[in-house]
Amino acid sequence: MNVPRFLYKYVSLDKRLISGLINHEMWFSDPTKDFNDPYDCRLTYDTDNSPQEIREYLEKVNHRRTEFLKRIQNHTEQIAYIRRYYSDISYQELDNILNEILSNQRLVFTSDFIDRRTDQITQNPKSIETIVNNAAREDIKDYRILCLTAEPNNIVMWAHYSSNHQGVCLKLDTTNDIPFFTFPIKVKYVRQYPKYNYIREYDNNNAFKYIAGTKFNSWRYEKEYRIIKNINNTTFRNTGLLSYDKSVLHSIYFGIHTRDEDIELITNINYQYFNNRIKLYKAKEKQKYFKLDYLRIK
Repeated sequence: MNVPRFLYKYVSLDKRLISGLINHEMWFSDPTKDFNDPYDCRLTYDTDNSPQEIREYLEKVNHRRTEFLKRIQNHTEQIAYIRRYYSDISYQELDNILNEILSNQRLVFTSDFIDRRTDQITQNPKSIETIVNNAAREDIKDYRILCLTAEPNNIVMWAHYSSNHQGVCLKLDTTNDIPFFTFPIKVKYVRQYPKYNYIREYDNNNAFKYIAGTKFNSWRYEKEYRIIKNINNTTFRNTGLLSYDKSVLHSIYFGIHTRDEDIELITNINYQYFNNRIKLYKAKEKQKYFKLDYLRIK
């Protein structure tokens, strides 16, 4: 997928932004609670599956659980894995968790169990919806999302995401930190409610990317790109902050109503932490057009 060299982030001018500028960090949202669209990352999955597909799905789940148990036989790997989720507990508590996991034989399905469960699900189609949606919710917990746009001059996004023009819009150069912007998704806007068969597509590991990359057509004005990170293999600070190379931040645009003292604060940050490299602009209404002009601040 071709990603624009420059992407933009409309944000409020608050403590998180100031701290992020100083520490060159950006906040990745938790899709389980941070989005304003109630459908965002919460689509219902298609569950029209045959008994054979259900059985194959259970066998694949079983294989993954078996591989998981093999991985944590080594104590060092056990600690590393568990501490991804429990960063503030003692090693004794970790040992207790590990012992409970390793002693829980129900983590692995027997062949008889798979047969019985397949029959149960086939006879009660509603149960598959519960299984799939529970699995999907667990998947979502492992991801964080940075929402960006290809549109630097959108008066609606200034109102929605930049505190009614009191905030800023960040211009980011995606070529200056490729790992940070890996992997990008261009959001697809649709008129019809999408169908995604979680069981049929289980091997592809694309369920969350599909759900996170699909939004209702009314949001198309955002021209959104999303950077998706799995918390299990990404070094987040405080579960949501991720560092980027300073050269990523190309320019900062201030809103029409950004306060003078806030502009001065960021001007000082630019001088102290970026050696005045960041270009600063102030938005101004463009006469006779629903557009903005950006005037360079010297």
